[in-house]
Amino acid sequence: MAAPRSILFRSVFRGRVIYATPAWLLEEAADHVVIGLVAGSETAQLADGRSVQLERLANGTERLEPTPWHTTHCVWLMPFDVAYAIGHFWNAATGEFLGHYVNLQAPLRRTTLGFDAMDHVLDIVVDADGRWHWKDEDELAEAVRLGIFSADEAVVIRAEGERVVAQLDDLLPTGWETWWPDPTWHTLRLPADWRHVDR
Repeated sequence: MAAPRSILFRSVFRGRVIYATPAWLLEEAADHVVIGLVAGSETAQLADGRSVQLERLANGTERLEPTPWHTTHCVWLMPFDVAYAIGHFWNAATGEFLGHYVNLQAPLRRTTLGFDAMDHVLDIVVDADGRWHWKDEDELAEAVRLGIFSADEAVVIRAEGERVVAQLDDLLPTGWETWWPDPTWHTLRLPADWRHVDR
């Protein structure tokens, strides 16, 4: 099977790239895209521990470092015009499906390189058996304290998460739960212009 087209997905905060990963564009429709990330591909991620990351992000001194994506393969179903994306994760060594991950984020935006969004810190983990729990509630509170989000924005973020939780039975499964990357697809590298943000 021929490999699909590769794109760049990023999280952008106040015009600054704070996460970037190349990914395979598995499906593109008017209302959503589906991208796949294979273990071993190169990403750019925030350096330092999470608490330091948020402090640096708030004052504009964040550092990114090249980091191989490891341990899992994942597929992201990313609808347009909503504030979330649905991840699907597999153990890259065994093929075991690990579950879903709802990333709360700003609505997806097309760019010349692929797609940008902005991570909203708070997430929802859905285990393979369907049980779910919140993730990073404390970090959202810290992001508010640091001025990354306002208190009102945090309320909206939480409300979006609650709306998604109420719809989980309709949203899952997505049909991508049995996906697996073709072994002939190579791991992806960041393009030279991965930091360029469309104005």
